[in-house]
Amino acid sequence: MSTTYAIVIEKAPNNYGAYVPDLPGCVAVGDTVPEVLALIAEAIELHLADMREDGERIPKPTTVAVNLSTHFATIGSKGGRAAAARLTPRQRSLRATAAGRAGGRGRPRGQGPKRAASPPQEKPGRTKGKR
Repeated sequence: MSTTYAIVIEKAPNNYGAYVPDLPGCVAVGDTVPEVLALIAEAIELHLADMREDGERIPKPTTVAVNLSTHFATIGSKGGRAAAARLTPRQRSLRATAAGRAGGRGRPRGQGPKRAASPPQEKPGRTKGKR
């Protein structure tokens, strides 16, 4: 049975270090990324073998690794403008037309969306036709 563990590789001044967050103490150091990958794979095998030999429970992987671009991390802070900046002019025009802003220029200020008039509300405590 094969299990996949997330590994973290960090660049040090003179080499690379790798560790497995779900297997405390399982580490490797190498001069290059390919070397540290080979060494951490071997370290995982040896670490799990030692745990089995000692009768320890093998932990299931729980760590989730994601690479997040700083470009996407800033989308929320720009009020949606970052998403629009990634669109071609044609895509922006199509989105604007679909949203009711023909030509993509938007509405003049002070003119919000047109809403249906609501029926007049009766004031509390009064009845119609009686004074």
